[in-house]
Amino acid sequence: MKKALFIVVLLTAWVGAQAQVFVGGTVGIDFNTVGSDGEGSVTTYTAQVAPEVGYRFNKTWTLGLQTVFGGVAVKGETISQVVIAPYVRATFARAGIVDFFGEASVGYGHQNYDGYDGVSGAVIALRPGMAINFSRRFAVIARTNLLQYEYWDGVYGVDFSINKGFSVGVQINF
Repeated sequence: MKKALFIVVLLTAWVGAQAQVFVGGTVGIDFNTVGSDGEGSVTTYTAQVAPEVGYRFNKTWTLGLQTVFGGVAVKGETISQVVIAPYVRATFARAGIVDFFGEASVGYGHQNYDGYDGVSGAVIALRPGMAINFSRRFAVIARTNLLQYEYWDGVYGVDFSINKGFSVGVQINF
């Protein structure tokens, strides 16, 4: 029993020594113009702030949690949105101080429209990105949503997007 406990403590210490905790966040923008036959076009503008925290297991694998606070302006209406999105990140290439990664994210969110009760929904995204590591402790992060699927309760239709939005931010490693 004592040997097993000692091995568990030793493994926990080793994993903890190899891992890094980080905090950071990004700001993002997106605009989209959609036209339909005879209807004219509609342009939407999106802005978001997304603080995040994560745990880097090794040079390849990272788990993180991002909270997205955003707003969408469409046809004079404002839609505010909050999404909590855990993600897994895999770093697949390195070139000097730049790491290239891909993330898979599944989130749950809530949207409020001007004067209406809000709706809840889900967001699933595949996001490529890069981290420019200026030091062991500080990096600049950039990512985009390569593929994104959104479903909001009570909203007719779903949103499936390719290459939607761009965000830039910082990451501070501990």
